[in-house]
Amino acid sequence: MKRAIRSRLRVRLQVLALIAALPALSTELIALRADSGEAAGAPPWQSPYAGEDATGADVIALWSFDAPFDGRDGSGNGHELALRGDSRIVAGGKFGGCLESHPSGAGDDRPQGALATNHAALSPPGAFTLEAWFRPKPEMSEHGIAFLLDKKYYHYAKDIPQANHDYCLYLAPAGRDRRRIVAYLGYGSDSAQYVSREIDVSASEWRHVAFTYDGRGTGRFFLDGEPAGKTVHAGRGAISPGPYGLAVGDRYGSIHQGFPGWLDEVRISSGIPASFEGGLELELGGGRAAFLRMEKPARISLSLTNGSASTMGAGEGVATLAGVEAKIRWPELKPGETHVVELPVDTALRPDAYQLSVVASARAAGGSKEYRIDREIEVHIAARRLPGRMPVILWGTGGIDLVEKIGFTHQLVSLADYARVWSTGAAEGAAAPARTEEHARMLDEYLARDLGAVVRLDPGRWLARDERLFERFRRVDRAGDPYEKSDNICAAFPEVRDYAFRVGASVARSYGEFPALRASLIHTEIRDGTRLCFHEHDREALRKATGLEIPPEAAGTRGVRYASIPGFPEDRVVPDDHPLLVFYRWFWKDGDGWNDLHTQVHRGLRSAGRADLSAGRADLWTFFDPAVRAPSLWGSGGGVDVISQWSYSYPDPLKVGQAADELFAMAAGRPGAQVMKMTQIIWYRSQTAPHLPEDEAARAAWEREIPDAKFITISPDHLREAFWCMISRPVRGIMYHGWGSLVDAGPG
Repeated sequence: MKRAIRSRLRVRLQVLALIAALPALSTELIALRADSGEAAGAPPWQSPYAGEDATGADVIALWSFDAPFDGRDGSGNGHELALRGDSRIVAGGKFGGCLESHPSGAGDDRPQGALATNHAALSPPGAFTLEAWFRPKPEMSEHGIAFLLDKKYYHYAKDIPQANHDYCLYLAPAGRDRRRIVAYLGYGSDSAQYVSREIDVSASEWRHVAFTYDGRGTGRFFLDGEPAGKTVHAGRGAISPGPYGLAVGDRYGSIHQGFPGWLDEVRISSGIPASFEGGLELELGGGRAAFLRMEKPARISLSLTNGSASTMGAGEGVATLAGVEAKIRWPELKPGETHVVELPVDTALRPDAYQLSVVASARAAGGSKEYRIDREIEVHIAARRLPGRMPVILWGTGGIDLVEKIGFTHQLVSLADYARVWSTGAAEGAAAPARTEEHARMLDEYLARDLGAVVRLDPGRWLARDERLFERFRRVDRAGDPYEKSDNICAAFPEVRDYAFRVGASVARSYGEFPALRASLIHTEIRDGTRLCFHEHDREALRKATGLEIPPEAAGTRGVRYASIPGFPEDRVVPDDHPLLVFYRWFWKDGDGWNDLHTQVHRGLRSAGRADLSAGRADLWTFFDPAVRAPSLWGSGGGVDVISQWSYSYPDPLKVGQAADELFAMAAGRPGAQVMKMTQIIWYRSQTAPHLPEDEAARAAWEREIPDAKFITISPDHLREAFWCMISRPVRGIMYHGWGSLVDAGPG
């Protein structure tokens, strides 16, 4: 992984923590009181597991971490743990002792937590439940993913056999002192992600987490016994057993990601305990929870689902927002059925965060059991944006708090599941429902923070990365054979054009109603690898446009050496209708297909609007970069709204202005086209500071800190001059790339 010297822009977090470790005697008394009646009638997870809850047939493994701990599995099934790294058993657990784990990562890549040897029983064949008590350390906010359990190793999607087995459970960052509980399950050929709602982990206190999987594609999360969200992947079945052991409090292997805190009462069960069987569930109904002030119409959708195994009778409740109550009612619900209730939102409220409180209940049909909900959902009213504000874009993605503090107005996001759009063959959802919901909450937060989301869309590049589709759409040479060294598809295939439109339209259909989605970067850095292509449809397109055949001398994209052309004029001036000139103009303007493919994505994005799917989003603008990596032709970039170019300021910041002037010349060929400009925050070390002094005492501080850095940060004087080279021209916006060189983004 490339490493960068960071400029010393830092946000200094001062944490004052008072951690009082309870003496062993006190914890034993607390445990005795819980066993002896104060917890009577409480669900089993609120006490140390005992009896059938510890050693019953459904319990696969149980680790209580009480001293003296010899790794024993309290279920009696023999799944002993071995401590790793600095991890240890300490007093002060939720019940008696606990496992103290430690953060780890690229800068300190050591295993932490504890490890159980792989065993077939640890891969349940159907429904199962994962549970743990956890207490985060104050420094959790400084770290990324924190693993609770891992038997999967690859906690993300990866198309290799060893990456798609078993399960993992971890806490993923979701903003300041907030996390999402994530489970990744492997099904043999692929994996699926299950994600909870956001949870608050700002307080260093004990919390109980449970994840249940029904063996049929539904995963539910519970925090302190309360539902914390669910994900449904229709058509899924049992997980696939894998080869890895089970890590507790860390990732199984490198790069390790230890849990910064304490764990207690970790239990794995087959089936779903009664404490975590679904009841009446309330979620946002897939729409928005953040609105612009005075926006109309504004409605919030609530989904009420019967998550139990029995039919529920009709229910009712009260929803309260900013002191205004609204009655909600819903009909009888069979198991798994959902009813959506829509509530109006008063956007005349002053910009702020408000709590939508929902209290509701329903009874089991024909029975006395009552299912209740008492839940709060955060709703934001965002201030209207001032008109004419120039975008200041982070070309990349950084921590939202720092991005906002520095002054960026936009940053890049990913919203499209390219494989899903290809397989559906239609402009439907841009991602699976669970991912769409996750993206929706992200876009809500962007709106609340007044930060614009710039969706990066690269359907052409995705086709090149899919081996099967790449073979189908490869560029071919004059003999009809695929180029040996090329990863650039022929963008002129009709199926490719249609797919590019559908990618844009799918994103618009899924997220067009979200005001925070403000722009799209289309096919960045794609034309560098373009090659002349000789499919029959390429030849026919040239005939239709010019009446010519591809000249026999044409072999490469950079033209033909004049000295190799018989009878070439001595003054090197050719007429405008010279076949080679006509061909190359056509190729770089239309023939290689990329400009048109940009246009198709742009058209797709404009095809869906907030209220009317045929109306479009007039305020959603698109851009392409780096546009000047092509011959000097008017109108390059296709139908996008803006063309842009990134530049390194060395050896002279005037280069930034030169590239901007080239962009304006290009844009002049298409009425309405505008220009943005980007400065690289990174400098290549090899070109700016290649010589490391042998005498360590003669080295600068950054040379001593990271002597093998591949990149360094742009110097302040260059940054200032590059800024004026951009802003002195009538650009539509400015951009910067190099988050890891701008802030201390940690190791890597």
